[in-house]
Amino acid sequence: MATHHRQPGTIGGPGRQGGFTLIEALIAIFVFTVGILATVSMQISSLEGNNLARSNTEAAAVAASVVEELRALTHEHPLLQPGSRDLAPVGRYTVSYAVTDEDLIRNTKNIAVTVGWADGGNQRSVEIHYLLATLI
Repeated sequence: MATHHRQPGTIGGPGRQGGFTLIEALIAIFVFTVGILATVSMQISSLEGNNLARSNTEAAAVAASVVEELRALTHEHPLLQPGSRDLAPVGRYTVSYAVTDEDLIRNTKNIAVTVGWADGGNQRSVEIHYLLATLI
């Protein structure tokens, strides 16, 4: 009966070495790199989305603050007369508002507050509309 003796460090018979070939290692590194790059891309998109959401929230808060200040004025106040007005910038935000007399409801003014900012190369803005009614 013939006995097969394997040499130390071989698997599967004589002449076959164990472990990975260079091509298998390169393919594994490529797959790992693609996975890492996808994760980095996802993180960058997430950070940009969070930044835009924060800017939208801050701009909406600035607009709401302007609306609250205008609500506190009397209906005949000069700042509530029809027309457009630019206000002082608030941080990186530009602020303006327009007042129009509402035609459908007597003694009511339509106030549109616009808050804008530059986001990279894009101009963005948030606009809030408010109907200010005077009760008789």
